[in-house]
Amino acid sequence: MNKLQIYCVTNERVKYLEDTKLVLAGVGKKKFSKNYITCLRGKNIQYKERNYSELTFHYWFWKNQLMKCRSDTWIGFCQKRRFWLKSNIKIQNFKNLKKSFRKFCLNIPFQGKLFANGDYQEVLEVVENLPRNISLYGFEDINDLQILEFTQNKNGSHFVLFDKKNNNKMNFKTNMIGKHNVLNVAAAIAVALDEGIPYEGIKKALEKFIVIERRFQLISENVFEKDIILIDDYGHHPKELLVSINTAKEVWPDREILVVFQPHRYTRTKALFEDFVSILSDCKNLILLEIYPASEEPIKGYESEDLIKQIKIKNPEAILVNGIEEAYQEMQKFNKNNFIFLTQGAGNTSALASKFKS
Repeated sequence: MNKLQIYCVTNERVKYLEDTKLVLAGVGKKKFSKNYITCLRGKNIQYKERNYSELTFHYWFWKNQLMKCRSDTWIGFCQKRRFWLKSNIKIQNFKNLKKSFRKFCLNIPFQGKLFANGDYQEVLEVVENLPRNISLYGFEDINDLQILEFTQNKNGSHFVLFDKKNNNKMNFKTNMIGKHNVLNVAAAIAVALDEGIPYEGIKKALEKFIVIERRFQLISENVFEKDIILIDDYGHHPKELLVSINTAKEVWPDREILVVFQPHRYTRTKALFEDFVSILSDCKNLILLEIYPASEEPIKGYESEDLIKQIKIKNPEAILVNGIEEAYQEMQKFNKNNFIFLTQGAGNTSALASKFKS
């Protein structure tokens, strides 16, 4: 069988390639460690490296090494700048995503209006110099409608919305918990005000608004007839999961939290695998369910077994269960006062939460 040797040519040391099976070759003026081949000896055109870069190594190899190779060996060359790191791929994908959102925003008619959350730099980059009428809302100073004096407890949230254009401060309260929910409320208020709906009408409607199921929904305050709170939430993206955890910590800072999480779809788990591992590893008490497939086939290396394996490196007490009934049995082991149970996911975790409804 023929052998294959791949030479990777670079003008600087590249640590992430040093763990590969590539033969590393250095060109240019920078110093290289002993595991790099350089083309300073023998016949070379190193003085032309500034103009020809990697090709100077090709010349050196032809003149000094080629005839030393075995006849059954295939030789290949590549360049370090042709390699894509996973992080670079993510960055490029995110840039493309922002371009797509910007293109979508341009579908808004000139006489229309765009309402955007100004708290995030990524959003500001999307709408920057966009030839449309834009209104920003959020907690930060940059917003046209700024959320001030935000407070929350188990019964809901209160905040002041400052309309800077009209120098008007409006008080609102809602039975929803969490900054993420208040941001959604602020967006709805911004649209309503722009449509000419009076402040008092918006305020009354918001106070009567019934919380949508599975949006940080308070299910019970006496789970297993103990001082245990159960919150059920639909969020299944890592950032949504983190927001739910942080909201629980903010509203009930003195309670322990048990996170019961069911990943949704194998493709999503694969795409966000490292983010899930990072967030779930920080959960002191964690019950992880098998991935809810939503008609997808399993992807090798990206199943719940793979998630729990990585999570246990930092959190060896994390538990993997197979199904709702097994999760319910494991939850009983946390039957202690002063706990919060957070059931989280887009699959059938609602069936788990429903077991605790009064």
